[in-house]
Amino acid sequence: MFRCDNWNLGVYIRLSQEDGDDKDESNSITNQRNLINQFIENEEKVLVIDYYIDDGYSGTTFDRPGFKRMMEDIKSKKINCVIVKDLSRFGRNYIEVGNYLEQIFPLYDLRFISINDEVDNYKNPESISNIIVPFKNLMNDEYARDISNKVKASFYALKKKGLFIGSIAPYGYVRDPNDKHKLIVDENVRDVIETIFKLSLEGKGVGYISDYLNKKNVLSPFMYKKKVLKSIKKYCNYDEDHVFYWNSSGVKSILKNRAYCGDMVQNKRRVISYKIHKSVKIDKEDYIIVEDTHEAIISKNIFEKVQEGLFSRASRASKTGEKHILAGYIKCGDCDRCLTKYKQGKWITEPDRINYMFRCSTYARRGKTLCTPHRIDEETMYIAVLNAVKMQIDLIINMEKAIDKMKNSCDNEILKSSLEQKMSSLKNEYDEKMKAKRQIYKDWKDEIISEDDYYQFSNIYDKEINQIVSNINDVKKQQCDISFKNNNDWILEFKKYKNINTLTREMVIDLIDNVYLYEGKRIEVKFKYDDEYKKIIELLESTTNGKK
Repeated sequence: MFRCDNWNLGVYIRLSQEDGDDKDESNSITNQRNLINQFIENEEKVLVIDYYIDDGYSGTTFDRPGFKRMMEDIKSKKINCVIVKDLSRFGRNYIEVGNYLEQIFPLYDLRFISINDEVDNYKNPESISNIIVPFKNLMNDEYARDISNKVKASFYALKKKGLFIGSIAPYGYVRDPNDKHKLIVDENVRDVIETIFKLSLEGKGVGYISDYLNKKNVLSPFMYKKKVLKSIKKYCNYDEDHVFYWNSSGVKSILKNRAYCGDMVQNKRRVISYKIHKSVKIDKEDYIIVEDTHEAIISKNIFEKVQEGLFSRASRASKTGEKHILAGYIKCGDCDRCLTKYKQGKWITEPDRINYMFRCSTYARRGKTLCTPHRIDEETMYIAVLNAVKMQIDLIINMEKAIDKMKNSCDNEILKSSLEQKMSSLKNEYDEKMKAKRQIYKDWKDEIISEDDYYQFSNIYDKEINQIVSNINDVKKQQCDISFKNNNDWILEFKKYKNINTLTREMVIDLIDNVYLYEGKRIEVKFKYDDEYKKIIELLESTTNGKK
């Protein structure tokens, strides 16, 4: 079988951080090297050519840099003998290990030595085919599977608690030096994250934002982690001299990441198996989301506004990276499709500003058989929407004054106290009727009353109980109305734009649901919190009518 007696030796050493081997001192890189060197001292005609070391690589895969370099040297005849501490250091994939030992290595006349397993296919050819070898390989494989399952279960439990288990924190955060499962804000780039969300909220597209950051010479997340944090993995495959710039996808991933509003979102991907280390995406409903696990860089309110205005096709940015203030909000009042725009000329009130015409997109694409033009120029639309917003803000501010007056009225406190007493009385009455109904059932079973009497009394009690339940629901509604009067945070969304003279993208996102255009240039602005507004108006009207 073997055609030489001089052995050019390749020493293979592996240590995994994933399968628990690093906890075993006997398997450390140093101890493996020492054990092999001691063994070699007693061997004749052996020359160590190189050491092939894979530190931090799982034995379930052979996609390891040290192992692949060793295989190249085997193929080029640089080495003709490989030595390992034991078979588990060579690999933990039962099928693949067997393939190398029984198929691949014999093709290259390679001598293979596993010290602790007493395997040497040169000195003892039978040792490689001994039944104990595949059995040990199988046990090594099973060990890897068992450890993988335990690690997965442990990681899953940590994720459910909202603890960070990634190797590298999201851009804008670093791992707490006192607790590797906790994220803290990286103050060096906090302002970068804030700028990205601010620009998006102003209506800037992701292309514009990435260009803006590159022009400001802001390091991209990859370059920042590489040059500043030094956290890029040593086995990450990239050209050392290559510069990575900001791009649209990188900006979009930041804008979509809930980590920046303090929430931990994990379990987005899963490894196919303990042998196949490629990962696949997981359905969003299976994400593990734990809120408020770390300091937020962006408020949840701002984050939600960005999500609302960011990703719809109708509100996408132009080639210059700008979004029209009303993009995605102005729609045809008849077919409910967004309006398209085209240049018309200049504004009358602002001659330096380009004026656009809007028209129904259904009409633009399909013609008048499906819809009508609904044409209007941007200046007219802008002024109409601005005036509608200003009017709505004035109405709500005036309404708030009436609400405050109602809150402070004695009648309000008296009504609240009266409703509490009424609710308590109704609950007592309900308990008494239910007790009486249970009693007549007991009387029937004890043959104190007849079956006909039982059903007659039972029907009476059912009607009385249903009426009491209805009365309780009415009181609950009145209590909710009073509570509603005292909980009007949505009004602040309008008040913060008091005395405005121009529209902004952020204002549109905050206050407007849609703007509908009908033929004849009739414009209808649908505001957010419309239900809350109407309910308050009804309460005010009912209070006024009651006093009359």
